[in-house]
Amino acid sequence: MNNLIVTEEKEDNPTKLVINGSVGYVAQIPWIQNATFKDNILFYKEFKPELYYKTLEICELNVDIENLKGGDLAEIGEKGINLSGGQKTRVSLARAIYSESDIYLFDDALVRWIHMLEIMYSTTASVIT
Repeated sequence: MNNLIVTEEKEDNPTKLVINGSVGYVAQIPWIQNATFKDNILFYKEFKPELYYKTLEICELNVDIENLKGGDLAEIGEKGINLSGGQKTRVSLARAIYSESDIYLFDDALVRWIHMLEIMYSTTASVIT
């Protein structure tokens, strides 16, 4: 069973976070590597074609890849300089989804993306605010 326990920080009780399972994190400000589009999603994981292409579809990245010279093998510049803000966010989300984590953490502004995980895994997600 996977667990996620978050407690509120108080003077006599410091914040405690206990996680049992793997974690996929999607930051409000996406972190993009100076690597290929594809490598930014795989993030050193083994290439699984079915998962990869489903992730691209769910994150609505297919059109972006079609517009990049070199497709998903196109080099993404330092900090994603050649991507828009929305593209960076969707690449970051795709990385988290591709990781097939047990638990997904989203910065508050990204909670709206949870529906993509629900579609991807045919499940419901819990939101902790």
